[in-house]
Amino acid sequence: MKVFLCLLLSILSLFLVSCDQAQTEAAHLAVKSLLKDPNSALFENERVSSDAVCGTYNAKNSYGGYGGRREYVYILATKRAHLMVDVHGIQSEAGFDEAKLTLNLLRSHCST
Repeated sequence: MKVFLCLLLSILSLFLVSCDQAQTEAAHLAVKSLLKDPNSALFENERVSSDAVCGTYNAKNSYGGYGGRREYVYILATKRAHLMVDVHGIQSEAGFDEAKLTLNLLRSHCST
């Protein structure tokens, strides 16, 4: 009985890990789709919750250098990534609205 229970728990944990991995990979694809150099993306500090994947990314900018770590949130329900950006580069009202939305999503889904 103990062997059966241990085997069952092992199988369930593998399923949960693979589910988290699939969600993380979907988040990576969504983030990369928003970057200038998607192949340069590096991901760290990732965690999966019931409704989002949160983490940090670093990628090359237009000058070919890495821009530094920034936070992202990928909402599972909408399958959309939101990237934290430098507000000094925003030049439109829509850009500020997206930055505010991203900040609110990070606070509500990614705070520890």
